[in-house]
Amino acid sequence: VVIVVDVEDQATGSFGIGAGYSQNDGALLEASIEEKNFLGRGQYIRIAAGAGQDDARSYNLSFTEPYFLGYRLAAGFDLFKSQSSSEDYYDYDEQGFALRVTAPITENLATTFKYTYKQIKYDGEGDYQANLAQPYVDLIDQNNGKWVQSSISNTLAYNTLDDRNMPRDGWQAALTNEFAGLGGDSEYYKIYAKARYYHTLSDEYDIIGSLTGQAGYVVPTGDNLLVFDQFKIGGRVIRGFENDGIGPRIGDDSIGGTTYFAASAEVTAPMPGVPEDFGLRLAGFVDAGTLYGNKVANSSGVQDDSSIRASAGIGIMWASPF
Repeated sequence: VVIVVDVEDQATGSFGIGAGYSQNDGALLEASIEEKNFLGRGQYIRIAAGAGQDDARSYNLSFTEPYFLGYRLAAGFDLFKSQSSSEDYYDYDEQGFALRVTAPITENLATTFKYTYKQIKYDGEGDYQANLAQPYVDLIDQNNGKWVQSSISNTLAYNTLDDRNMPRDGWQAALTNEFAGLGGDSEYYKIYAKARYYHTLSDEYDIIGSLTGQAGYVVPTGDNLLVFDQFKIGGRVIRGFENDGIGPRIGDDSIGGTTYFAASAEVTAPMPGVPEDFGLRLAGFVDAGTLYGNKVANSSGVQDDSSIRASAGIGIMWASPF
């Protein structure tokens, strides 16, 4: 049997514009260009730039070679830069790069090794010494406000989702071990994990349920942790709370914590009376979690409470073309 197949290459490049708004971050804009078959070699490249309120800016460049040296190794790098100006009497600037390689273990399990280098800069504004917690004042006054974080990490990722965009069944989980201290100012060991399970509760009405759990712990391998070495959680983990709104504080300033736990349960269903092509779904959720522990130097007067914070709510999700 002789089979003749005519094929036509589809476009592998795309240009995207995204916009959003949140109570904590204000208006957000992002533009990106990506190419999934760079120079016809199957390589992936993406360039993105974003802007937000309070002079927030972000820039990212990512490149991935899916078959490094002819093996099933996805190797690549990321370049990043972000800056923001807050009402908390300081400006924040971060820039750096990451080198990574991912290898499959089984069909659903993969491991990633990554090296990350960051340069972090804190600039004081106004009467910051009288209005900021002492750990933040130290970040601004010491080393001319310049800090370096150099770390290596390993992540085990497990994925059995039936659909990446609208999963109805399956697991998605990741466990990361991270060590900082290869030069730089940070010295710590971190372990953190997150897992989410999806299950269709009703095929007839397309009702999908999901359960999420996550946790993390960091311990200094030197004398103390820096503020940006500790975990910070808020509205992105437990909806309804402000950014960094949970965990140890000195006055009004969040200094993060060494240990956190969080869990979430969510149910989604199509919006009644609206065609499914519109992509609108109703959601109901319950979130709960805690962040506690402190290993930051000069943190006298810290308020540290391990009580569980929780929220419940409803929402509308829109899988829009924008």
